[in-house]
Amino acid sequence: MLRKSVLARSVVFAAAIVLAAGSLSEAQQPGRGRGGPGGLGGFGGIGKIALLQNQQVKTELNVTAEQSEKVSAIVTEQRQSAGEGARERFQGLRDLSPEERTARLAELRETAQKAAAELDTKLAGVLTSDQNARLDQILLQLQGVRALTDAKVQEKLGLTAEQKTKISDVLASQREAQGELRELSREERQAKQEEIRTETEKALNEVLNSAQQTQLAELKGKPFELDRSQLFQGRGQRGPGGEGTGGRPRGQRQRGNNT
Repeated sequence: MLRKSVLARSVVFAAAIVLAAGSLSEAQQPGRGRGGPGGLGGFGGIGKIALLQNQQVKTELNVTAEQSEKVSAIVTEQRQSAGEGARERFQGLRDLSPEERTARLAELRETAQKAAAELDTKLAGVLTSDQNARLDQILLQLQGVRALTDAKVQEKLGLTAEQKTKISDVLASQREAQGELRELSREERQAKQEEIRTETEKALNEVLNSAQQTQLAELKGKPFELDRSQLFQGRGQRGPGGEGTGGRPRGQRQRGNNT
């Protein structure tokens, strides 16, 4: 019984560490947020910094060499700032009570959100108003069905509480359906994922009224086809060859971009 109790506490502590680290990483690691300011959309880990380091996006936005240098400087500054005192921020969690640990994790999430907001402001200051607007459109397109979980998008569309609940229910059903695909072959899984994605998009579209559907299309702007295989090359992410600079082996699970 004692061993089980110790094991349980260890699992809770480990989960707390992972949760807190994940929250901070949204602000600390470019391209790995969840739709917050300066971070990513809530679909698959693509954020403004990742996009601004992509040549295809820079061409679309007409980003100048000077602007690219400023973005790189912001990235370097942000990484250095994130690394300072990182260990200290997580020290002492083991000795906290469950209530204190929950409060501390909330503080860490708030820190991450503030850092992400500051990062978004800095990036916006580098780009022109037209570039910022187009970047927002591209990011919204890449979010896919997850765009409707973004608070800013929900506000612009004027979603009701009932609509927000329906959207959450649809996405919960999607996650449940995806969780049942683990035993399928790769080909079967890909086909089923596409089927689930199509059904999810249809269900979410039906949540919106015609005016909201039109407004969402306007928010997305002119369609932009991004070559996702080039997005994270050289940044430790998986490239088209199966392994990125970070050595991720071929076949390891990677988050999707639209689901």
